[in-house]
Amino acid sequence: MLKLGFDGIYKKIENYEQKNGGGSIYDAMKRVCKASGTIGEKYAEEAKRLLATEEFTEESSYVKEDLELIAEVCSRVPRYPATSFREAVQALWFAHLLNTWEDTVNANSLGRLDQILYPYYKEDLEKGLITKTKDYVDSVIEADALIQSPLFRPPHGRIKFSQIRELKKKLRISESQKLRNSEPQNLS
Repeated sequence: MLKLGFDGIYKKIENYEQKNGGGSIYDAMKRVCKASGTIGEKYAEEAKRLLATEEFTEESSYVKEDLELIAEVCSRVPRYPATSFREAVQALWFAHLLNTWEDTVNANSLGRLDQILYPYYKEDLEKGLITKTKDYVDSVIEADALIQSPLFRPPHGRIKFSQIRELKKKLRISESQKLRNSEPQNLS
């Protein structure tokens, strides 16, 4: 599903249907693909609706950015193949939701997520779309040497918990950080 998207799977089903003579099983599989491909679009539509109707302050600008990203990613997946780590994670989550909706009593594992998602992670890392914690912390420390302030406030309050842990060893993190993350309230 990550490599083909539901549209690609639909096309494969059509090829097998032509090859094998069709039947109700092919009709059912195509219906599932068509319906499954729309789940992301519904989330994208809702994100766009919220963007159009909500007012965003400077402090809540990260919410606007998140909604814009949701709209962008969910407009693509799971209908089309994932092209980034973020899209792959989202598409996999949608596929998992669809699977559990079909059979609500099971507890299916998503499998080896490290192996499934690694190619997308590696590619985004090489493109510079993902920053490793060590590189992020090193950049902040380098900037701190120029700015010379013991207080660090991440841009738009965006920071990963692993980055917080490392930076807390060297800097005091701004109280506004608590608004963005659900990290325990002992950040400073």
